[in-house]
Amino acid sequence: MARIYRGHAGRVRMHRKRALVHHAHAAAKIVDVRNLFPSDLMELAEAIALPLVDSTRPFPPAAVLGLMRIVVTVLGSEQAGDTVASFSRIGIKHARPVTATLLTWEDAMRMLRRGSKLLRQLRGLAAGPSNARPRLLYLPREALELLAAYDDDPVMTPDSMRQIGAGSKAASHLLQWARSFQKVHDLQRYFLDDIGDVLPGWLQKQRGRQKLRRKVLLQLAVKERALNVAEDVSERTKSKGEAYGLSSEVGENLQVDRDKLQAELKTLDVDERRARSLEEDEEKRVAESEAYAVGHAERDLEVSRQDYAEAKERAARGGKAEELQLPKLLTAIAENEVMLREMRTRQTLAMVRAEKNLRKRREWFDHPHEVRFKAAALGEAEALEEIAVAERAAFVAKKGGEHYLKGLRGQEKGELVFLDKRLVAAKERTVECREELDVVDRQFEAELVRLFDEERERESRPGEWNAPSQAEIEEDAREDDLKAKEEAARARFFIPRTLLDVAPVRPRPLMVCVSRDVSEFAKNLICDRLSADLSGIFVRVNTTRNYGVDIPAIQKVLSAGQSAIVDVDMGLSARTRAAFLRAAKMAREALVPSPYPVLLMGDINNRIGEPADPYLGVKENEIKKMADGPMKRHSQIAAECIHRLRSVAQFERLVAMGTAKHPPSRSHAVVLEAAVILLTPTKRFQPPHKSVATMSWAAIRVLLLEPAELVENMFDVDSFAVPRENLDVLRMYIDGPDWPELNGVEHNTAMEPILALLVDWVTAITNFASLVVEAGGPPQAVTRRKPAGLFGAVIPVQDGLTREEESDELAKRGWRSALALVMQPLLEDVRVHREAIKIQEQLHTVNVYRDAGRIFYSAYDPEKSQYRSCSIAVDQVNSLLTPNSVEASEFGARGAPADPTEMYHRLVALLQLEKRKVKGVPRGGPPRRDLVCRRRLTLLLRETRHVSGHLATVTVYEEAKG
Repeated sequence: MARIYRGHAGRVRMHRKRALVHHAHAAAKIVDVRNLFPSDLMELAEAIALPLVDSTRPFPPAAVLGLMRIVVTVLGSEQAGDTVASFSRIGIKHARPVTATLLTWEDAMRMLRRGSKLLRQLRGLAAGPSNARPRLLYLPREALELLAAYDDDPVMTPDSMRQIGAGSKAASHLLQWARSFQKVHDLQRYFLDDIGDVLPGWLQKQRGRQKLRRKVLLQLAVKERALNVAEDVSERTKSKGEAYGLSSEVGENLQVDRDKLQAELKTLDVDERRARSLEEDEEKRVAESEAYAVGHAERDLEVSRQDYAEAKERAARGGKAEELQLPKLLTAIAENEVMLREMRTRQTLAMVRAEKNLRKRREWFDHPHEVRFKAAALGEAEALEEIAVAERAAFVAKKGGEHYLKGLRGQEKGELVFLDKRLVAAKERTVECREELDVVDRQFEAELVRLFDEERERESRPGEWNAPSQAEIEEDAREDDLKAKEEAARARFFIPRTLLDVAPVRPRPLMVCVSRDVSEFAKNLICDRLSADLSGIFVRVNTTRNYGVDIPAIQKVLSAGQSAIVDVDMGLSARTRAAFLRAAKMAREALVPSPYPVLLMGDINNRIGEPADPYLGVKENEIKKMADGPMKRHSQIAAECIHRLRSVAQFERLVAMGTAKHPPSRSHAVVLEAAVILLTPTKRFQPPHKSVATMSWAAIRVLLLEPAELVENMFDVDSFAVPRENLDVLRMYIDGPDWPELNGVEHNTAMEPILALLVDWVTAITNFASLVVEAGGPPQAVTRRKPAGLFGAVIPVQDGLTREEESDELAKRGWRSALALVMQPLLEDVRVHREAIKIQEQLHTVNVYRDAGRIFYSAYDPEKSQYRSCSIAVDQVNSLLTPNSVEASEFGARGAPADPTEMYHRLVALLQLEKRKVKGVPRGGPPRRDLVCRRRLTLLLRETRHVSGHLATVTVYEEAKG
């Protein structure tokens, strides 16, 4: 068993070691000079900068901002005091500190635009784990918490980052760099003996072996001194002609102890030579690897130069294709030159490191003179003690044993007393010398520990191993200044920055639970808009554990200071709904800090849509994750059947069928009888029978002649409350021989559209009701008040009847209306202003909220009971409130707002109801009016030209669209 366990442990260790090496090299490779360029970072910076100056352009996904916060935290920019330069509205340059937790889109853009410095930091940190001589990787706790918080976010994956559009390469590479670091940090704890902490592992092991060797050498010095003293006593006794057998015997015993210590020392020396040989072989391998890399880079550079020379020669002879390739070949030469410089730098660093390691391996800390002196004193004391013990033992044996010592008298008694006193004195002297030796030895070892700690402190100074040179510092300063001037040219300030920076602090995190039965199109749009409008706040958690309410995963998000969008399975049956509510209640009580929970749930009447319709229905992979997935599948089919029966053509077919005196077939009669059973749940019915009809065709015709009422009654059928007796009868109908087959003619929507839809509707409702019974009955209703204190708001998401209705927040249906409803409770904690104003002669109550760098407005019309909403970026406030020359001459010049209340009041005064043209809506209908915040006059054109012989500046403004 022990052998099997050791084998298993060895395989696990080898697997972890391979993974550690793989991720360490991946972190360095993904950001090296061949894979990531400053232009890639600039592309992502421009993708962020465009929405900052043009509010119509969308920001990248919110996960990109979270990624930049992770990068800043991993690099330790805040602790290192990194700043980015910017200019105030009057041209004064100042440094903006880089703070990970408060990093905005603008700060992220500034960091990315300084690409040379950022790339050097990324490569410098990644070069550590990929070095041949490994060192411990340190990641801040905040970085680990942020990385863990995004573990279950579907956007925070390399594949998703590659699909964000502009800047996708930089985003995916930065994410892989951060995730590789996370893996290295998780795996390195299994190899602390090899990696070490700040100092390399081999050096700590060597110093541990040296400490053990010094201990053996000290013991050996004591024994050798004791042996010399014993031999000296023996020689002096022999020269006096006295008996010397006892001292010789003591010397022989001490010699045996010395030989054991010498053998132990020899074993230690062999182990040291073996370990040193392994380290030297490793250094040699590294040197050969670096030399091979330099040679390979030199060959690549030579080949690229030859290719360029040949292409240039052919281009000179008139080759158009070669001429077009010249810029690409020049770029290849530049890349190979950069790679060669990097390889040579690595080779030089490897040589310097090898020389440094060689000096470290040769260092030896011998005992000082004081320790050696105390060891010699202890050896003398031990030798004299051994001789005293041996002489007393010989005297006792000569007198017959300890029992006969009590009877000694006279000279013999005095000789015994002398021997006892000498033995006691020798033992006391030995104890005294040993204590003195221990004291000086501990002092010596403590001094060595202090020296090693000082060395560790020197090695572990933050950023010292990656400290930029003076030339790099100057180049970073020039780059920072240049980029700051470019960014200042993009913005003009009217509102003081100190006023714009006054923002409320959200007192608690948010937890938006999105049920899996919400249609995929609506769910994605709602989540994307939440992440975009409240950028940098939300992290998506999408797991199947505990009905989606994965408390550890959500806690990681909250611990990182973020809010969570959680995909949950709230269930369609009593059993699943009760389990979900228990999980939600447990999360509400266990999560710290306690979040404000909001639930988005799908409507039972949401339909599946056409097979190619991307707007409707829940995706099959989401249905498979639901405990009541089959129920959702049947409810969507039933709702789709009702929707298709509402068309005018289907009404005409129903009326035509009702005018017939006899049913078209026995299947028609059976299906309609089953439908009637579902329409009348208060009555009980008999099973179908061929000879005795359970209902006459004449009674059924009455229902068919009123198709609109029939379809509405079908829509009102409560599929959760079908009586069990009727359900058993319906099963008999469906399993009977007259029920249309799935692939039969009666089920063909082209040949028998009415019958096919009725069959699908009855079958779907029956299957749904059967599953409800099997799963414990209908689910508990969930509202804001029930269960009490569980959810702050519950918003049902209904499918819009048309595409236009989906995107209309006043329609009471569709994703846009659901988004408007969910934003109100989410923003209530950050409300900053409220007032009543007239917008186009209609009184509205306006609430103003501020969060995540945006200002949100909600306007309530009490007369029509309608809510409208809109938002602007904080960076747009300057352009909205800065007066132009026409407004100043017409309305009078006003200075900047004195406080936030005045600023919000001026912004509210800019709210308007703007007509919006909607595709597909016929002219003449009521226009849609959306709430917008814009200036009264918008600059369209300004140019200087001659007018009637006079030079004039013509300025054209637009007051309203059209």
